[in-house]
Amino acid sequence: MLTINQLELSYTHKTILNNINIRVNEGESLAIIGPSGCGKTTLLLCIAGILSYDKGEILLDQKPINLVQRQIGLALQEYNLFPWYTVYKNLSLGLKARGYKKTEIRERIMTIAEKLRITHLLKRYPIGLSGGERQRVAIGCILILEPRLLLLDEPSSALDALHKEKFQDFILELQQEHHMTMLFVTHNIEEAIVLGKNILIMLPDGSYTIYPNELYGQKDVRQHLDFYTKCLELKGYLKLEGERDEP
Repeated sequence: MLTINQLELSYTHKTILNNINIRVNEGESLAIIGPSGCGKTTLLLCIAGILSYDKGEILLDQKPINLVQRQIGLALQEYNLFPWYTVYKNLSLGLKARGYKKTEIRERIMTIAEKLRITHLLKRYPIGLSGGERQRVAIGCILILEPRLLLLDEPSSALDALHKEKFQDFILELQQEHHMTMLFVTHNIEEAIVLGKNILIMLPDGSYTIYPNELYGQKDVRQHLDFYTKCLELKGYLKLEGERDEP
């Protein structure tokens, strides 16, 4: 599915990505965590084909990423919804750009709205939606185009603790039900453990570590003692590595 080989990127002599080698199989999810400024969103934008890099290659099904960008969906923190359009119109824009007929557009919108449980929002404008509702609509704008690869940047950052958990459960259900291949950036260790089959920990010097997450997909995982043990383990690792990077 997604293959990243020897990826490197520097800004004004500062290494951001240092020899990144990753493989994400079809239907898997990869959480990307690390301190601010370590290159998490930079990596996501490189995978999306938006940002160029100095060295290496990014392949989707063995094809260079720039040749298959239409198979990649990217949701940023800002939601990217047009405030002067209704939810229905926002959902329709990508389909119109790709030449779908009105009947096909309506059919797809109704299908995705039902899956995302936003049918009752179709006539409303983004300003009248909660943060969680806007995030669902933004993801709907991407999923309606049926991408092979879904990229999310801080998907629940605007939500309070209770809505954050509900949204994480919703994304996990969606990802597993549709066998979606998903990469997402988060500052939230708990979110990484809930949603990531594997967890990519990025560090300020451009290096990284990949942790397999044996708790991924477990029912009511937050109620398990192992969940909190894993949270402490990852927090301890990040703190230790952060101290090593200090002058």
